[in-house]
Amino acid sequence: MKIKNLVYIGLIMLGLSSCVDDKYNMENLDSTMELDTDLVGPLAYSKLNIVDVLNTDSLGDFEIKINGDTMFIMKADSQNLGNELIDQLQVLPSTEFNFAVPVGLLNMLEPTEAEIDHLIKLDFPNINTNENERLDSILMGESNIDVTIHFPRKMKEGSYVRLHFHEDELLLNPALYPDNAIEIDLKNIDAEHPNIDTHVNLYGAMLRLDGRDFIHIDFKGYVSTEKVMDASNVFEIKLDCSHMKPHVTFINIGNARDIVENEMEIDFGYAQDVYLSGMNLPFYDPVIYMTCLNNIGVPARYYIDYVEGISSSTGEVVRAKFGENDYTSLVLNTPTYDEIKDLSHEELLNFDVNKLTKYSELVLDREYGHTDRLFKIKVDKLRYKYRIRSEETDRHNVHFFFHDSDIETKESTKLALWFEGDVENPDKNFRITRKDTVDLDLGKVSSILEDANVTENTKGILKFYYKNHLPLGVDAKVKFIDENDREIMLSCADEFIIESGEVDEFGNVIKEKEPQEALMLVLTGADLDELFSKQVRVALEYTLENENQKNIFLKSTDWLELKILFHLDGSVIIDPEKMKEEADV
Repeated sequence: MKIKNLVYIGLIMLGLSSCVDDKYNMENLDSTMELDTDLVGPLAYSKLNIVDVLNTDSLGDFEIKINGDTMFIMKADSQNLGNELIDQLQVLPSTEFNFAVPVGLLNMLEPTEAEIDHLIKLDFPNINTNENERLDSILMGESNIDVTIHFPRKMKEGSYVRLHFHEDELLLNPALYPDNAIEIDLKNIDAEHPNIDTHVNLYGAMLRLDGRDFIHIDFKGYVSTEKVMDASNVFEIKLDCSHMKPHVTFINIGNARDIVENEMEIDFGYAQDVYLSGMNLPFYDPVIYMTCLNNIGVPARYYIDYVEGISSSTGEVVRAKFGENDYTSLVLNTPTYDEIKDLSHEELLNFDVNKLTKYSELVLDREYGHTDRLFKIKVDKLRYKYRIRSEETDRHNVHFFFHDSDIETKESTKLALWFEGDVENPDKNFRITRKDTVDLDLGKVSSILEDANVTENTKGILKFYYKNHLPLGVDAKVKFIDENDREIMLSCADEFIIESGEVDEFGNVIKEKEPQEALMLVLTGADLDELFSKQVRVALEYTLENENQKNIFLKSTDWLELKILFHLDGSVIIDPEKMKEEADV
């Protein structure tokens, strides 16, 4: 019940008494009265869930994940190594060949007719020269061999040349070249236009080397010229193989060969804000998932030469440990030749390579890798050095890869909000700050004091009560601010301590701290005037600290509850006539 109503009822009671005893006649009373009061009312309430403690705006590209009541800070990175890997494995006959092909005159008396019958051998450099590697065959995709023929004589109708490929060396797509040959009409060649350009469409062609470094072409034809030919007249042939593009490569790449090696850094975007604000996050069991999605048919092992935690602010570098070593490795699951060996050329050309994708995973954690070491420092980067190395296999095994085969590596960092206590180094314990602003509901108290004068002995008391279901103690600072966020200066204390809940050996809260008074602020008359003359809010800055130096496990269900009560202790002087008038109204 409001003080106004209490006072008015008191006045009525005094009026009734005056009928009995003349000394209580209203006319004999002063026009004002002093009334002792003991007013307690809730002004503010705040419940801070642990989810709110983490400022998601400063996490960078990390994100918060919640599974049940367990919270994680997570970040995922990925790399596609397919192009880099295939560039190292791929061996292409990309050479340009030039030949001079003589003509055989049919009639020496009238040398205007000739036939061509010449065997061309194409020697591919850098193919099958490594005894530890064997290129078997290549099924071609959209590609071609560009052919240029030069002859400085005008040709008559019926002149042609024919390039015939040996089927056991280069089998052309039978739908395009049923005879495994290409025929070129020479009737447009003359002295002014001595060149003819054409190409061999290699789509669906199979280049069969079987460990060789060459193929043959039978170059045959017939020419008839208007002017006589002599022995110096030869066909100049250029074959440009730079546009040969493999669709599937069948190879044995050899044993124990480092194919790719590289270094990668992952930035911890949240760390700079965290550490600059004096926070500390000594994660107890950081988990790093190294995952490979692979559809390259080459038996290989993924080596991690080291994993380092780096503190840019201090220059410290800490490495994960795998037993006595800094490195570890993962055998990649690999598609096998048996999965595609029975497919036709047409089926291979239209094959979805993703059907071959295999999954491999390596998990680095506190037990395997001692990843907790990486977070003993104020780590803001993780750095990985990795290699992909071929495994030892039988020399006769067939490896393979498609032109769009790929290895995608994913590195996921999963940081449960589980933090390790450190008795020997208290400065390395968990610490984080959080700010919160609470509006004070001063309306009821203000309406009472509008019609009353507070006596000198009256005090305003703000009491802060808490109930803590965090495995942490909390140091809090209090400021009063107005609607413009300017601080209102009061003469009372502004700090208090909240004790942590009871924690088990794993860092879980098993019993919250029961409601306790955290802080009592005694406000003077000047403080009260300042407090009630403005639209006041309470700005709280929490520092959550591992005061017990034990392991702590923050859960999404953990919380801190804070209530602010107002207590007016003393006397107020009230004008009863005004109170009566307001009561009549």
